[in-house]
Amino acid sequence: MTTAAEPDFGSESEHPDDRCLLICGFQPVDGASADATERAMAQLANADWAPAGITASYFFAPRNWNTATEAIDDMMRASRAGAVLLVATARRSPDFAIEMRAQNRVSITKPDSVGQLRPSGRIASVGPAVARATAPVADMLHGLLDAGLKAHASSEAGDYICNYVLYRLLTEVASDSGAPPVGCLRAPGLGADGQPLNAQDEQLIDHIAHGVMACANVVADFIPGSREPAGV
Repeated sequence: MTTAAEPDFGSESEHPDDRCLLICGFQPVDGASADATERAMAQLANADWAPAGITASYFFAPRNWNTATEAIDDMMRASRAGAVLLVATARRSPDFAIEMRAQNRVSITKPDSVGQLRPSGRIASVGPAVARATAPVADMLHGLLDAGLKAHASSEAGDYICNYVLYRLLTEVASDSGAPPVGCLRAPGLGADGQPLNAQDEQLIDHIAHGVMACANVVADFIPGSREPAGV
């Protein structure tokens, strides 16, 4: 078992390359401890891990309604990303979840990291009800299962920052036919007993890091110029 690196959420790795995967996590809420997913992401970023044959850039977006999507968009351009993997925690799942879609809905009762609330329950007033992930969901799921991890495909990305960012990335930032594929992996947030997992557990952190690597390896194969994805 490896030791989890001390999280460095203020850093990002940029390596210009023809084939770059952008792996995006989220910053912890100000004053709160990082959860296991955030720690696993920081561990991978600090180790500068990347799938074989490509470059990985890591970015930790602010949990902010007004700036999160724009910050990821800027990083996509700066890193010349050929694909994007968004990583968050599935608070109500004991397994890894591959999100098949984002929904045009958001909580109006959950403040972001600076205490702001959304003024409307819809993300886009004239946008589609759902936006399908453009990364290879079936292949991502198979990659996790082949790695010996419990995982399922999900159509419920929640109503908070992760769903909000995923929806806007799919409908605004990466909506063109030639845009980088965007996928979303959510790591387990519950144990088999239905209780929240211990964010300090190094075995859990390594488990989540393993899942991120397995999923990233698959997404990297679908950066434009590689093979075509299988049907979902």
